[in-house]
Amino acid sequence: MTSISSVSARRVVAAAVLGSLLFTTAAVADTVHWDFDLETSGQDVFWTSPSAVDNEKPLYDATYAITLVEIWVSYLTIPFGPFDITDEIPPEYLSNSDTYDGPPPIIILHETLAYPEPPEEPSVAADVHIEVDAAGYGQMSITNVYLGGIEWDLGWPWGVVTVRIESIRIVGWIEVTPRLPGDLDDDGDVDHSDLGIMLGDWGCSGGDCPGDADGDGDTDHADLGLLLAYWGWGT
Repeated sequence: MTSISSVSARRVVAAAVLGSLLFTTAAVADTVHWDFDLETSGQDVFWTSPSAVDNEKPLYDATYAITLVEIWVSYLTIPFGPFDITDEIPPEYLSNSDTYDGPPPIIILHETLAYPEPPEEPSVAADVHIEVDAAGYGQMSITNVYLGGIEWDLGWPWGVVTVRIESIRIVGWIEVTPRLPGDLDDDGDVDHSDLGIMLGDWGCSGGDCPGDADGDGDTDHADLGLLLAYWGWGT
């Protein structure tokens, strides 16, 4: 026979679990998504995000994707384009996801994008830099731009001719999620209330565990170790 105290205890635990799940859902809202669209005809260009991410967390999950690289060319002073050369850029430069130590600044990408790929002599090249600055704003720059000539098929009636590259455009997006491992109640710190949630959920498995600090679907010693590693952060 189930006692009244046992039923009450279960209700308390259920309320705590629901509250924790609500907190977790709110934490997802801290992710920022920024779209960028930059074009240059040889000059350095710069972009700053319209919003900032929380710049006081110890870890940041960041993903970027360059979804379009296109060029305009000219032949006999006649402009042609745009031509999509996205598939000609090494795929490792077009997208990446990683976790970075915080707080910012953090550098997400700093590479030279070139077409054609080395060892061929490039016809178009630029240094592309993406970061989250110390204030939490996304920053992107395209600098040291080189625009040269290339053989290109302009179709009938021109065929394959040597054209001059007049401009390059780069389009894509960045997503950044600040994280504080062990902050189970999402109040910006790691303290006794988070420890209480974890201990109340100890032994949970199969996912949806409020005390799961490391995201592996259960609440165990690994989660406790992670919570203790960030103990006191934000307090």
